[in-house]
Amino acid sequence: MLILCDLHPFGLVIFPSSPKSATATLSFFSLFWRRKAKFKDKVPAVLLVLSFSLLTLGEIMSRSGELALKRLIISYSPTLQSSRNTRQFLATHLPAFQAKYPSVHISIRPRQWPERGITGIFRDGSERFYNTAGLSTMGMFIRCHKLANECNDYDLPFSAAHLHFQRKTVQGAWNPWLWMAERPYSRKQPAAWNRRLTEDEWSYYVDKFSSQMKLENEAVQHEVAKHTELPHAYSQDAAAKWKRYVVPKLQTDMEHNLASFKADFKKGVKPAAVSMGAYRLFSAPNVTELGQDAVTALRGREIERMDSWWLQRKQQLKPPK
Repeated sequence: MLILCDLHPFGLVIFPSSPKSATATLSFFSLFWRRKAKFKDKVPAVLLVLSFSLLTLGEIMSRSGELALKRLIISYSPTLQSSRNTRQFLATHLPAFQAKYPSVHISIRPRQWPERGITGIFRDGSERFYNTAGLSTMGMFIRCHKLANECNDYDLPFSAAHLHFQRKTVQGAWNPWLWMAERPYSRKQPAAWNRRLTEDEWSYYVDKFSSQMKLENEAVQHEVAKHTELPHAYSQDAAAKWKRYVVPKLQTDMEHNLASFKADFKKGVKPAAVSMGAYRLFSAPNVTELGQDAVTALRGREIERMDSWWLQRKQQLKPPK
């Protein structure tokens, strides 16, 4: 866009507001300079002054008291947690912005699912959007002032830079660390999964599997032993309590026992067989061996069955010759 000002009676001062305008200015005056012979008798002199200054359209409009920003649209949610900063901005900084720029029409749009942004609409109909997700109230205030102090005259280049794609490769892009890998080496064919195993391979895999089964069996036996076998300290405690409380109360008078035996013989009462309770009175029970013979027999039978099964399985795993 060109701003034309008649500052000289015989000349023209041009202030281009953007690089595009400067290019258009040079093109226009190069064309005018070629055809100046036709206007030689009418225009005595033409003064061309090209000034690439920082004088923008917003500054010129601010001199005349008119802003390029005409409307400010703020979208927010009255309930969502993501719009809490926007609600705080509406209550704190927006009144100050409205007081400073009364010509800007502010449109507040409460929405259930807002865009979470600030949109500025300028005099030429263009729009500019600032995302306010995660911004503080001061950050929103700064962006509103930025919209008010500009005229949205950004140069948007038209090119195909966004259509460039990185070349896709199978092995990946080259990098300097690949210097260590770029060396000749002999490729080795991977072994087929359905190949015929050799005798050494069979022995290796069978021994490996048998050692794994042995470890699993030991782990199972260890877990069973923790719940079935009582510690040796329990047996010592039971033996000490038996000697302390039971042994002093046992019948140790031989004459009394012999008198009762003679009385029973005179009555013709035959002596009964010795019961298990009588034996238990004269022996300290070992709690670690109560029923242990049955457990040992069952475990031995189970181990024997597992050994026979594993030997049969090893024969089945052997390849046919």
